[in-house]
Amino acid sequence: LARVVVADTGAQVRMDFLVPWRLSVPQQLFQSMCAGDSSDMKHIARISGARIDVSTSTGIPAHADSGVLTLHGTMWQKRTAGRALVDWMFDLLGVDRLNWWKFSRRLSTVLPRAAHEMVLSKEVCESVRVIGAQMTVEAPTQPDRFLVHFEGNAQQVVSAVTRVNTFMQDLADRDEVNASDFTDEGADSSMPSVSSLVRAARLAPAAGIATQPPHTHPAIVGSDIVHEAPRAPAPSVGSTACPAAPSKGSTAFAESPSSQAACEIPLQTRAILSAGGVLSQLSLLLPANAVQGVLLPRGHLAEIAKTCSVQIDLGGAQEEGKTGLTLTGTILANTL
Repeated sequence: LARVVVADTGAQVRMDFLVPWRLSVPQQLFQSMCAGDSSDMKHIARISGARIDVSTSTGIPAHADSGVLTLHGTMWQKRTAGRALVDWMFDLLGVDRLNWWKFSRRLSTVLPRAAHEMVLSKEVCESVRVIGAQMTVEAPTQPDRFLVHFEGNAQQVVSAVTRVNTFMQDLADRDEVNASDFTDEGADSSMPSVSSLVRAARLAPAAGIATQPPHTHPAIVGSDIVHEAPRAPAPSVGSTACPAAPSKGSTAFAESPSSQAACEIPLQTRAILSAGGVLSQLSLLLPANAVQGVLLPRGHLAEIAKTCSVQIDLGGAQEEGKTGLTLTGTILANTL
């Protein structure tokens, strides 16, 4: 266990566990993301080395239909897995992946009552405001938890959750919150050890890749930003707006290969892009008879898209019996 002694006060601060992210996901999105064998969720867990627990309810009466995704890991693991999950959620909400920074959507987190005063502090509100996100804090309800809503593009909401999680970790290190505050009632409150999470982070396939690019896009305001039509209930009475372990009914995702239908951009690509990759396009002209007679009907294009983690779009017929293909993915993936 990491231990730090604060010299000026004599108080001892220790890191017994890493505070997880608990993301509240509306029912419709939750069902889409957990459909089938959840291979895409498992893939995100595998590349980041994070543990993702899935629970079917927030335990908050006003949001009983929402599910919860709990992300265990180092801050890098949580940001890497979190950005991939947020990109996935926002994609389901209609965000254009090539212009993600123009779209504002909501991301909500579940926090324990003990953190309510801290989240409303001037320091936390200002920390979220400076990155361009907006934060709304609901009043605590039984059983002693509340929701915090973040509005912004994918990059802004992930950074906002990261900053609040940093303040939450400080509370945990000072024993003001404990492991049981981040699990469902009656569930095992044990947390992965700090050393096991650090080791998993070092061995993760995406290790060493930046979680998301720096905040290089300007703040989008006014008519240029695309807002989502209201989908979730309005914050409960008493909410405050700030300026801009597997349990019953839950599942833990660890390492497992992912499968995704080709010719749609795979989750592998989304996760890589979320980890700081640069999206590019490569245009090709191929004989129309080869494309229509061999590559397409025999599934070769689908196999290439899946293996190389790219999206392949067919263009119209060109002169001299040619067909255009456009590959969308990272520069490295397109060259493969």
